[in-house]
Amino acid sequence: MQKTSLKIYKFIAGIDLSWSLKKDSWVALAELKDSFYRFCGIFTLKTLVDFDCFFASYPSLLIAVDAPLRIPDSCSNRRPERELLPLLKKVGWGILPINRSFVFSKFPMLFEFQDLLEKHCFWVVPAPGCSKKRVAIEVFASLSAISLCGEVEAVRQRSEVFWEKLFPRFKEEAGSLFAGNLEEVVRSLLLERQKSRDVVDALLCLYTAWAAVVCPRRTRVFGNSEEGFIVVPLSRSSPAWLIL
Repeated sequence: MQKTSLKIYKFIAGIDLSWSLKKDSWVALAELKDSFYRFCGIFTLKTLVDFDCFFASYPSLLIAVDAPLRIPDSCSNRRPERELLPLLKKVGWGILPINRSFVFSKFPMLFEFQDLLEKHCFWVVPAPGCSKKRVAIEVFASLSAISLCGEVEAVRQRSEVFWEKLFPRFKEEAGSLFAGNLEEVVRSLLLERQKSRDVVDALLCLYTAWAAVVCPRRTRVFGNSEEGFIVVPLSRSSPAWLIL
């Protein structure tokens, strides 16, 4: 069940933020209607100006972003990556080192994106509360996918696993969040292979946003608000090493 009494965010969104201004970012959006969040669209934002307009249009919004949102002023790895790396190594997965030096060299637009979050009064916190109108949480789409389908190997190919593994799990876990016209909308997008991974990652971020609001006890947070954090949704299929 996804019904919630926490009537706090009118909209929730999953954002697969591009690492370059040469590539579009994807946004999956859901709206709270009759105590349920329902998928209402997926689209691209091409520039930071587009994000500025998007944020201005949704005063009550929780976003889950597949990108680092807290980056301590340090050259060492962040706490969430330090916590996750030994777990991921056991299953043949990895995670990028995140620090200011790495972000400056590989992902410079992220700092401008963070400035936008501050401009639009987003609170960057690991556990969204009912007292804030705009909150941003950091997620790791690959980890959300592993948690949903429970199979690391299946997650390596986003477009194929979406229909075979993830979409049924989305429906099983989140009910009407992914009902309606989602399958029709996404099927056409997945035909364009260069888009497929980004589309699925945006949906994984949306699912994580949903879990953080509707069933926060079924999430796990790696790291903390000071040193950086990653929110992971837990499901019936989550591997044991992800569950506390």
